[in-house]
Amino acid sequence: MATTRYFARQTFSSLGIALPQIVRFLINDHATITGPGWTIVEAQSASNREVPSDVSDLDSLVSATDWPAETISTGDWIVLESANANNTNHFQLYIEYDTATSIRFMLMPLEDFTTGGGAASPPTFPATAFAEGALTFLMTMATGAVVYSVIADEGMMALLVDDFGILTCDWTYIGELDPSFPTTDDRCYVVWDDESAVNFNAGNQTINRLSPLDDSTLLIGTSTDLYAWGPNNRIHEVAVGLGRISGQQTLFPVGVWFNNAGHQHFAGFMRNIFSIHSNVGNRGTLNNRELMFRNNSSLASPGIVFAWDGLTDY
Repeated sequence: MATTRYFARQTFSSLGIALPQIVRFLINDHATITGPGWTIVEAQSASNREVPSDVSDLDSLVSATDWPAETISTGDWIVLESANANNTNHFQLYIEYDTATSIRFMLMPLEDFTTGGGAASPPTFPATAFAEGALTFLMTMATGAVVYSVIADEGMMALLVDDFGILTCDWTYIGELDPSFPTTDDRCYVVWDDESAVNFNAGNQTINRLSPLDDSTLLIGTSTDLYAWGPNNRIHEVAVGLGRISGQQTLFPVGVWFNNAGHQHFAGFMRNIFSIHSNVGNRGTLNNRELMFRNNSSLASPGIVFAWDGLTDY
């Protein structure tokens, strides 16, 4: 059973400072915040490529030292590996400091990244790696000081970057889905590749994964549907605040359906993520801060609800 950890509403003056701290959180190496216990596979900084001596300690990097020093430069990257969650399979995640306002991601669902090659940015990826289709996923954000939140467990990560304008925030979901029934689909890893859509609407077709039928066919975002609010049936009404019963807000799990010919399947549900009707507002918390919601759609679409730490306002 996965245990959810929270890197809640952390403000940094730049992405270059924030990203090493997020890595420390994910590998449970942060000074004050408990993380989910992922591990380091390999890192590169200043053209120094290195496998760490301690996969759970960023400071064990003695060549790619810009990561522990929090002085990374554009093109520096790190590969992390998830931990045991629904099963003992893992995925590997490439994270690159692309520019002062952007991160690149690539997911390797078969945990088959090859270490020890020559310095390169990006490195060579396995043929089955994906993010935004077969390409890396570029997540952009506002310049300067912004707020970073990571909701993660052993098998998934949701990243929200917010400068607290009404509409200016970005997010992604990376990692494992929970099955809706017992299944042999034991590497159900996905990437949400539309960072600017911090809401759910009938047009969202932004989930990518490797087909569980052959472990080789890439199911790309342009041919996926988000099941719960698909084009013919959106559970949360947009025009009015339906979903509120006796003063209580109702949430719905987020199911993901793939409609690729020959590979159609309901993959499962996002973990720690829910949908809520739009009239609840643009941001806030629910249930004594155990849930946080965000919506950047001008309240034209249902918002996203994140599991939250029970302590932090939003």
